Amino acid sequence: MNSVSKKQRQEKILSELWVKNYVTIDRLAFDLGVSDITIRRDLDELNKKGKLQRIWGGASLPNLKGSEPPVLQRQLEQVEEKSAIAKKALEYINDGEVIGLESGSTTLKLAEKIAGSRTWKNLQVITNSFPIFEKLFKVEGVFMIFIGGIVDANEMCTAGSLSVDNLKSLRIDKFFCGCRGIDAKFGRSSDKHAAFEINTIQTFSDASAQIFVLADHTKFNTTFMFQLLPISKIDVVITSDLVPPNIIMEFTREGVEIIQAPFKATGTREGNPLI
Repeated sequence: MNSVSKKQRQEKILSELWVKNYVTIDRLAFDLGVSDITIRRDLDELNKKGKLQRIWGGASLPNLKGSEPPVLQRQLEQVEEKSAIAKKALEYINDGEVIGLESGSTTLKLAEKIAGSRTWKNLQVITNSFPIFEKLFKVEGVFMIFIGGIVDANEMCTAGSLSVDNLKSLRIDKFFCGCRGIDAKFGRSSDKHAAFEINTIQTFSDASAQIFVLADHTKFNTTFMFQLLPISKIDVVITSDLVPPNIIMEFTREGVEIIQAPFKATGTREGNPLI
């Protein structure tokens, strides 16, 4: 009798997908010592959960390349994992620094950590995000600069040529941004919606001495049409320990420092990519 549980089989299936992007029923059945029917049932169940995409003879990674949902909707996704990432990112912010916080659901989590973490004396925050500004502008010892521009209602932020002009006159110590997708070769990318914001994002990065990308595990090895930041411009990626070691190695080979927030042992089911 095979001792591998259903949970262990499905973890193995998804681990293989992380590495290969594609798995076959025959190979999985052989590796796991179970029947083709058992594997088909596992794949069908994981497909219903949105963890993979069923294709003829096997499965592939799910198609994540639809239009990015609005920032308010993204705040409801990977909530605990994003909170763990933000907590870790807070460790890299020092009083007296000038930091940039780009609009995004994970950077909003970081703003929440800043607001509730300690007594600040002179933390200067530059943002184009209305929710981040609202979270921080009354915090004692935090001094805000809001970047004006054309309002993007979905992202609840500003962008465009006015934002670019404002940013060109500023100098930022550390720039914190989220991402739609991040890849060790292509860098940070997003879909067509980002075309409106790309100049603002790139000017943010040009004004910054150090760039931190905050990315939950679902964002890795995913590329979209618009390259927002090449991998050569990214200094640090802060993620969780849900990202497999082989993915981490791809980034370190490109000279990117990867910092992993502890989450796997204490995270909720919502955060686990393997079940």
